[in-house]
Amino acid sequence: MILLIGFQGPIFTQLAETAPDNVIPHPLSRFSLNTIIDGLQMSLAHRCDEIIFIMGDLMATAFAFKAISPYKYFGKFKKVTMIFADGEKPQWVKHRKSFEELADKVVRMDVFNDEMDRKVIPGIYLPIKKEDWHFGGGKDIDFAFYGSLALYSKRKEIISFLQDAKTGIITAGGEETRYQIDMMDALRRTKVTLNFSSCISKPGKSHNGEVSQIKGRLWEAMVAKTVVIEDRNSESSKLFTDDEIVWYDDYREIPSLVDKLLTDYAWRETIVENAYRKATKYCDPDYYWGKLLA
Repeated sequence: MILLIGFQGPIFTQLAETAPDNVIPHPLSRFSLNTIIDGLQMSLAHRCDEIIFIMGDLMATAFAFKAISPYKYFGKFKKVTMIFADGEKPQWVKHRKSFEELADKVVRMDVFNDEMDRKVIPGIYLPIKKEDWHFGGGKDIDFAFYGSLALYSKRKEIISFLQDAKTGIITAGGEETRYQIDMMDALRRTKVTLNFSSCISKPGKSHNGEVSQIKGRLWEAMVAKTVVIEDRNSESSKLFTDDEIVWYDDYREIPSLVDKLLTDYAWRETIVENAYRKATKYCDPDYYWGKLLA
């Protein structure tokens, strides 16, 4: 048996919901060193000879302390896989090498995974339940942005510009509404969505795009058959083409791009189908878990 361990949250939930029968999900309900140790001890007690460890911000902060006792437990497992859930965030990436030394396999989410490192599993991102893929039905929302604006001054500037430009953009899914909407249902109803590749590089700091990621929302939109408009960036361009994403170099291009997408049905559907074909390959739970457990 294999233990999946991580703090309770969207990433853990998505993995737990798609996991095969031989994977036992074990959520950590609170952050403490004892909680981590208890989870590892439980896995050994249940004779789990493999462990999949989701390494997020809080977990990485704990493991940065060399005196921490969870280190000694990893050697007891036949195979250790670490999932780095926060891409390349600088506040802890300097410790990544020491984390990876403990692992047999590594998954780096939100970045392009290639064959450069023998430990890194290439070409897998976050599995999305097939029930959440687009299953037909109408799309009654023309243009929307789903995500947070709280710490992103550049995002706020762009959204304000788009509102003034009468694009009809609607926004939802920030801190105040994140748990009040069904994100996949909203995306399945949306024709065009705006996505930003930037992440927050330091807690509590406004971030204006220094770090780019292949965001999970991008994959969710594609399996929902929604066209993604995104800032041209170094990560997404490694995996996607102009026939799968509509990129902009200057945000003042967005209104005309949205107008063309909404009026040129053939162009929009070509992008939708191309993106859907790629996303449903990489986000297929069978494909994901097959490569993760190989």
